[in-house]
Amino acid sequence: MRMICLALCLVGLAVPVRAQDAPATLDLAHILGLADSPWLDRAMMLDALNATLPDFQADLVRPGASMAGGDPWFWSITGQFGTPRPDLQLPGGILACSRYGVETRDVLAGSSLSDPTSFRLLGATMAAHDDAAVWPEDAVARVSCMLTWDDTRRVSILSLPSVLEPLRGRFVRTEVTGDAEHYGAGWERYSPLYGPDGYRVEARGGDRSSAGVIERVLVELRVTHQRITFRAFLLGGGA
Repeated sequence: MRMICLALCLVGLAVPVRAQDAPATLDLAHILGLADSPWLDRAMMLDALNATLPDFQADLVRPGASMAGGDPWFWSITGQFGTPRPDLQLPGGILACSRYGVETRDVLAGSSLSDPTSFRLLGATMAAHDDAAVWPEDAVARVSCMLTWDDTRRVSILSLPSVLEPLRGRFVRTEVTGDAEHYGAGWERYSPLYGPDGYRVEARGGDRSSAGVIERVLVELRVTHQRITFRAFLLGGGA
């Protein structure tokens, strides 16, 4: 009898992953839809993220909310997404999004990173070093999101064709590179950054509408993780 009970217990432990525990799959076309909507305020962006990312949970903390001053365009959101797995403690994927306007851009331009307040504001806005350089003359705000994950048990990787298809025909330039392009001559001697199945896809110069423009999309599949980032601008006519 003891042997029978032990066998039954082992069978229970060996039950395969349930269908509801299958890793979540992201759709880059839907993520581009977020980039296409730079007019969304924070509440609307939260609704859009809930509709776009499987099992998205926003953090209660709002980074930088008290530092934005009089910037009417500023908001920030952080959170996590991916199939819930009680047996896994770490989040499947991590998200950070922010929007800031001309006022904050000018504050950052005139500040030193040695200033603690400016440094925290820089982190909250996710301001890139070249934001001001590519800022369209008629833009009132910049929107950026970063999604990253490294546990394929909770979030599936995106294949290269599934990345290229929604970008097709939408950008002035789309470039696909890997280890050979990253390292140059003798790349085989270096530890792989992308590996044989990895890639780096960068799209620049998206279509303009009366509301905004997607300036850049970057999708990387590295040996350690996958990452999606985009940068878009809200134009004055879409305010």
